[in-house]
Amino acid sequence: MEHYRLHLILSVVGIVIIYVILLLVYRNNLIGRRNAILSELAQIDGLTTLLNRRAIIPLLKDAIRRREQFNHTVSILLLDLDRFKAINDKYGHMTGDEVLAKVGEQLKAHVRSGDRVCRWGGEEFLVLASDTGLLQAQLLGEKLRTAIGNLHFDDVERISISVGIAEYKPHEGFSSWYEPADRALYEAKAKGRNKVIGFAA
Repeated sequence: MEHYRLHLILSVVGIVIIYVILLLVYRNNLIGRRNAILSELAQIDGLTTLLNRRAIIPLLKDAIRRREQFNHTVSILLLDLDRFKAINDKYGHMTGDEVLAKVGEQLKAHVRSGDRVCRWGGEEFLVLASDTGLLQAQLLGEKLRTAIGNLHFDDVERISISVGIAEYKPHEGFSSWYEPADRALYEAKAKGRNKVIGFAA
């Protein structure tokens, strides 16, 4: 009888231990999944569902590394919505948000599968165009400019974007790559907006 009782106790203890282990495994899996979701959300712009600046920076660094090591051409396109402040002022921020969301959708729909699009900040977007020289990037910029120009809204008149482009040149680093793209964007604005201008970095 004593032997049977001991066997029963050991069986119950064993079952409890297995149950606790399974519970811990389930809890860890749950935490892992939740952390993965939170990590993904931290890299996505909530309004446009594009990558945010935090997410694109490592991709830009990796693109520079690939250019330095393997000589893969790469360009960035800076896109800025023309007269966006006027849209917010005239129609309100909810309409402005709708415009930004639709622009994000349009950009995602018209870049190539290997390209990455991010909301760089405010009404400015950045496209990382892999294996793309300046001329190809300008063609892509024109394609995106046309696509955005073809968007239709119930309240807002036609919108447009200005685009500044720079191809990465070896041994320059991100700042030296970004600066000519930003300068090209500024020039596109200065020349009347709704234009695509590219500089070699």
